[in-house]
Amino acid sequence: MRLHRYAMLTFEVPVPRVETWGYTTSEGVDVAINNVQGADATRRPDDAGMTFVTPRKAPTSEPTQILLHAEIETRFDVVDSLQIRLPNEPREAAERALSEMASIIGVLGETQWTLTSPRPYLIVSAESEEEAAVVRATKRIILPGWKPAPPFHGQGLGRAIDLAHVLSDRLDGVTLLGAALRAGHGIPKLHELFRVLENGFGCAGGSLVGPLTSFLQSYPGWNLGYSRSEVRDWVVELRHPSTHADLTKSQRIAYDSDVERHLYRIEQAAYDVFFNKRSWNSSSTGRLMRWTFDAAVRADGSWIVGPAPIFRTSLVNDHFGTFPLTEAWQLNTDHLSEDWLAADWYFSEADRRALGMD
Repeated sequence: MRLHRYAMLTFEVPVPRVETWGYTTSEGVDVAINNVQGADATRRPDDAGMTFVTPRKAPTSEPTQILLHAEIETRFDVVDSLQIRLPNEPREAAERALSEMASIIGVLGETQWTLTSPRPYLIVSAESEEEAAVVRATKRIILPGWKPAPPFHGQGLGRAIDLAHVLSDRLDGVTLLGAALRAGHGIPKLHELFRVLENGFGCAGGSLVGPLTSFLQSYPGWNLGYSRSEVRDWVVELRHPSTHADLTKSQRIAYDSDVERHLYRIEQAAYDVFFNKRSWNSSSTGRLMRWTFDAAVRADGSWIVGPAPIFRTSLVNDHFGTFPLTEAWQLNTDHLSEDWLAADWYFSEADRRALGMD
């Protein structure tokens, strides 16, 4: 069976022309530009392409959107007569391929870009008659359950706060946290968030794990579930392969798809450290409570909500936490043959009853 993973690459600055092309990664993933909107494009004669629908008619001045497609062989498990489940490894390889190709295109286009998941973003196709029989009978590819969109941490602009006066000892932290928010997603955001944490504690790498863990665990009243192992994973499994490319501290290089699902908790930690750490640029773990969360997210993804639960929520990621999800971008799957199946998450009432989802 073949797994097809799609992602939408959006250039902030329109590009005049896009040549469709593709290649095979070292992991055996076929990745290619599938379709283009907002730029003149050529199409390979053997590529029919997957069309996509915009939320509204986009004027020519709006950014260029490029639909990327990664394809790889996958196994599958039959859960019951109506449902199948896919293993993680092939999908993760496809997502790394999408991140890699987006970076290549970004370098060629020399402009800022974002990578998001459309609806649907995962499709399988049968390669044999036996697989085709399974696909035709299947109503649902099981996806992980939704996690609520995480709340924003900032207090908003409803009241003025003179940060230069209140936090005069950590104005570098203001600039660094602002850079993290401006970075948006992925490796650039992770890099800037770690600069906030390192600046706050005056240390980096393994030396940061102990004091940062102790500080985060001291948040009063709420058990946010921070553990030493989680914080160590941020440093060893995320920061090292995201920051160092000489393959000495880490034997791999991280991609955006590796870090995206962890960014919210790290950003939450950075806000707590920035506002509430008593002594800046010091390994001490003393705490002041200048600022409290209106809502926060535990390690399992659940929320804790304060006494006045009025807050904004940020963009939700896809089911696997890999890329931000933009449901307004919809793939047109009407032309797919019955040997192809999309992993959608909206079902008719009849299908929901048959699947036992009600």
